[in-house]
Amino acid sequence: MSLKARANTCKRLMDCVSEATALTGLKYIYPEKMFNDKHELNVEMILNKSDAGKVLSEALAVFDFVIIPTNVSKVFKIIPANELLDHPNLPTFQASKSKTPAIPKTQDPIHLIYQTQKGINSEALSKSLHPLVSRFGRIINLKSGAIIIIDRASSILKILPILQAGDSRP
Repeated sequence: MSLKARANTCKRLMDCVSEATALTGLKYIYPEKMFNDKHELNVEMILNKSDAGKVLSEALAVFDFVIIPTNVSKVFKIIPANELLDHPNLPTFQASKSKTPAIPKTQDPIHLIYQTQKGINSEALSKSLHPLVSRFGRIINLKSGAIIIIDRASSILKILPILQAGDSRP
């Protein structure tokens, strides 16, 4: 007896959300009129249970939407990317020169708190990273030497190795 893996396709964003929900059991909430007929991809996306979340994240990113967690188990919000700083529920990751967290490979927003080594000019280091953040990403430098980055996980995955390389004493 063979088991066939379930895979679905979608082209319109609204359909992608529905298919991801059907495959994963996760619920995505958003205002009823958020998506319209303009929110259609040029190709049909294939979703299966193992990658439905990543595919949905990529599809939403094309139209500057992001997925953020809620306080309710298995329920996520879809919001415009320009509103991501208004939400405290973003996943938070801690990093340093010697600590690299397992950041998801998605377009979903996260917080990264990076603690520089003692004696490092964290202000200059954080300023040098500004061109690397996405349009709605932010970098905050704290006097304690911590650098907080709020951005899409995919951007932070590119920034973190550069940040770690720059976190060196002259």
